Amino acid sequence: MIKKLFIQAIKFVGISGIGWLIDFGVFTVLGLFGIPSWICNIISSLCGVTFVFFVSTRKTFEVSLKRLTLRQKYVIYVLFEIIIILVASRFVGKLDSIFSAMDIELLKKFAAIAAKICVTPFTMLINFIFMKFLTEKV
Repeated sequence: MIKKLFIQAIKFVGISGIGWLIDFGVFTVLGLFGIPSWICNIISSLCGVTFVFFVSTRKTFEVSLKRLTLRQKYVIYVLFEIIIILVASRFVGKLDSIFSAMDIELLKKFAAIAAKICVTPFTMLINFIFMKFLTEKV
């Protein structure tokens, strides 16, 4: 049981890493156009979580379709992610402001990116727990 959970976590981290690169790439490109960091985070996160859902349901989790179809689970996952993305985006915006106000030039220059990096581990953990429950138990 623990071994299976550990293997799933490692796979999920790998897949999420690729999803994060997609997310981070979109976030960075949108930021170059002067779009506020919290809006960049919403758009880029939706791209990343969609990738993670579809790859994880094929490569990481044992999907149970007893109660809900994969499509229904995807809709629930996206709705959950919208909530998480909005909450995380608020934190990204707040950290961006804090980092921008600091007297460290490099941090000021990359404040939005630093904020995104700080928030990522928390969202990844929450996503793993929710996705495991949604795909295997519901």
